[in-house]
Amino acid sequence: MQFKDVIVRQELKDQLVRQIREGRISHAQLFTCQPGNDGFALAVAMAQYMCCEHPTETDSCGECPSCKQISKLEYPDLHIYFPTCGTKSVKSMDCESALFMNDFRKYVKSNNFHIDLTDWVAILDGENKQPAINIRDCAQILNQNSIRSYQGGYKIYILWCADRLRHDAAPKLLKTLEEPEEKSLFILITDKPDQMLNTILSRTQAVKFPRLSEEQIEEALMKEFPDLTPEVAQRLAIHADHNYIKARKSYPSDELSDEMLADFREFMQSAIFYAQRQPLERVNYQGINELIEKIASKSREVQKQYFQFWQELARKFLVAKADNGTIIKMTDEERQVYDLLRGAFSVKFVTDLNKAFDTAILHVARNSNTSLLLTDLYFRIVDFLTPKRK
Repeated sequence: MQFKDVIVRQELKDQLVRQIREGRISHAQLFTCQPGNDGFALAVAMAQYMCCEHPTETDSCGECPSCKQISKLEYPDLHIYFPTCGTKSVKSMDCESALFMNDFRKYVKSNNFHIDLTDWVAILDGENKQPAINIRDCAQILNQNSIRSYQGGYKIYILWCADRLRHDAAPKLLKTLEEPEEKSLFILITDKPDQMLNTILSRTQAVKFPRLSEEQIEEALMKEFPDLTPEVAQRLAIHADHNYIKARKSYPSDELSDEMLADFREFMQSAIFYAQRQPLERVNYQGINELIEKIASKSREVQKQYFQFWQELARKFLVAKADNGTIIKMTDEERQVYDLLRGAFSVKFVTDLNKAFDTAILHVARNSNTSLLLTDLYFRIVDFLTPKRK
């Protein structure tokens, strides 16, 4: 993986290359990514550049033995850790990244280094479990850091989804992050820094990823999928909300986003009718119960996608209402839903709704009953929309 192939802003690549060439790179980096950014790909490109035998001023050569090994994630001084969970063949108490490394390599390569946790959990077949980087992984890191590198250069540790570092395991890394062995580089990657321990955050240098523009996503889609038309690329980019991984997963169609949008329309319209004391046949609560059970039958990660998608949609509708739809881009389908529901989206309503979605996402992560969560969310929305008597 070379810098030229990573889909992030060029100024961020230039910044990292400059720090490496000037010897100013911090030994512990925290890549704080927007969802769908190429944080993992950039970490691998950075490792490849640092270990390249013939680097240029802007990138690794891509041809030397070190570059070829790193591009396959097989370089002996590149250590990768990622969330795992119990499966049919591995007990939860025995989980560690090394046991799943072959599967992880295949997953990374098959997706051209554009990876996200939802897909990885599906490969693990651990849909209703919460994957984590655990104590066994931390023990491996400490062991690797105590011995000399195989190639005599840098030892590089990449922790993908570092927010999944278990809180009972994280303290074991504190001393190593603060005082690592010579020529050690730690790259922690997360899109949820607020879920990490402050003691970890304070020992790392934050590298913040600017979000991708829709134009960047369109360009990257058409480069990766040459048969994609500009019109479809634009539609996927708009739906993706600055998330390239979401955009490429939607190719050649965007079925999940379309489904989540249609379900949002049904859910919200019913709640609006209920708050307005419309006839029961218009409220169609039986249909809402069926919708709730459909969503609850999906994997935990997809359930979280639902709440995150709905949360972002509410924010988009509020901003579009404020600027009269001149700045925020929407697909034709989103525009139809917006035109139907726009009257409900006040600042107070979206503020209350945002808090409700945050709570729902938190409880889904804790394996709460999603049917009850959605039922509670429905009636909370009704309450938000019901005029209060003075």
